[in-house]
Amino acid sequence: MGKIVKYKMELEVLTPVHIGGVDYKTKLDKKEYLFNPNTNNLTIIDNVKFSEILIKKNLFDKYIKYIEENGNSEKNKDIKLLPFLKENNIYSDLTYFTKKEYKKLDIELKIKKNGKKESLNTIKLLNRNIYDEVYIQGSSIKGALVNLLIVDYIINNREEFLDEKKKILDLAYSSVDEKSIRTFKNDIKEIVKNIEKKIFYDGNKNFEETKKFGISISDSYRNHEEIKTNFYQDIDERKKDGKEACMPIIRECIMPKNKFDFDITLDFEVLGESKLEIRNYDDLISSLENAVDYLIDNTLEVENGKNQNLILGANTGFHQKTVVHALFPEKKERLEVTKRLLHINKKDAIRNHLNDRFSPRIINRVRKNGKLELAGLVRIQKIGDGKNVGTN
Repeated sequence: MGKIVKYKMELEVLTPVHIGGVDYKTKLDKKEYLFNPNTNNLTIIDNVKFSEILIKKNLFDKYIKYIEENGNSEKNKDIKLLPFLKENNIYSDLTYFTKKEYKKLDIELKIKKNGKKESLNTIKLLNRNIYDEVYIQGSSIKGALVNLLIVDYIINNREEFLDEKKKILDLAYSSVDEKSIRTFKNDIKEIVKNIEKKIFYDGNKNFEETKKFGISISDSYRNHEEIKTNFYQDIDERKKDGKEACMPIIRECIMPKNKFDFDITLDFEVLGESKLEIRNYDDLISSLENAVDYLIDNTLEVENGKNQNLILGANTGFHQKTVVHALFPEKKERLEVTKRLLHINKKDAIRNHLNDRFSPRIINRVRKNGKLELAGLVRIQKIGDGKNVGTN
């Protein structure tokens, strides 16, 4: 009988981390914030208190009408709040219905032909619980952890995946337009899914059918202190004229040095049925560290000095892309695959990746204090000894 062990874990944020959720919960539209492009000051609106002001000043119906009249076209689908506040003399009440204010954000916006700066298109908030506290979902930690376990296994056993590698490369070279690239992406999903099954279940049909994997992870459940956050801009790293392009998208990020507690439970009998060779806690951490070190040294081409063992959150690349970086150590081959995985629209400058000249990094960077820094680096470690919670 195999034992099941629960470990109390601590996660420390080393570089800015964004973990968002579904858009209706974490994406702000222009009615929910004010942004001054001249000062780079961002004000997040408290919707409850804003509603109180509208009701108190008999402006609620007028506000609804303003939304209806200005939001009935594609051009005006994002209705700005500032004109309404000024026209109705409630801008002076801003302090009352301000939820949070961030000053002098490190953001660069393009200058339009009329001399004005472009607007922010998207603001994405962190996930929060019912108490409005920032937390980290167990599913996010597990997804990141699983990706790295796959990476570690592949880089140490590439000879097992020669057929998959050849098939992916053949598909990539034959995918030349939007239609064939869409098919290519779906094919890659299936290939990656089969690689995952081969590693995790090693032919055990029972575990494959029940999706038994042997690792479960809780949501973070206690913050050591109030979590400090800030907003950072997305950077398009397909270098143009030798420079990265700043995008009109900013994300709320957890700042470095914040810590979270969570639990990880390892079922060693189930893990023993996989190819991962995880027999104890140290094997798990060693595999994570090997994968992160490989990605940083071989594909990210940055200095490895943060002591990280996990890559977490948005801006860190999706599952198929991470696996591709492990399958293809050759830069030229990796480029042919990843640029098609990223490509969406040939006519859109941002979404057209077919002319990329280098393989995009699997971790994006954010601009912090005028410098680019990798996003999403964290370190996890156990707190005390594991607790045996059962056998199968």
